[in-house]
Amino acid sequence: MTLCNFPIALGLPAIPSFVLPSAWTPSTAYAVGDKVTNGGMAYECATAGTSAGAGGPAGTGTGIVDNTCQWDYLGPPALPSLDAFILLAPPCALDFF
Repeated sequence: MTLCNFPIALGLPAIPSFVLPSAWTPSTAYAVGDKVTNGGMAYECATAGTSAGAGGPAGTGTGIVDNTCQWDYLGPPALPSLDAFILLAPPCALDFF
């Protein structure tokens, strides 16, 4: 079986990976830099603490209070562009014999 490892074979950098923020959860310990989504928007923890029992961060701006956590609004969670995947996808035949 032959697989086409075009980017690896040519020594090109790996395609960057991405991780969408996880959903906000109640009564959870968050560290500075943790990212969550709530109500379709993304937030980053600016002050470590424990989230409220319900609700979560909402609105825009910085210093959004959520029990002992504080959040900064990041905007809607964005998916990376597929251009990088398309540009690095070679015309490649797979041999399954």
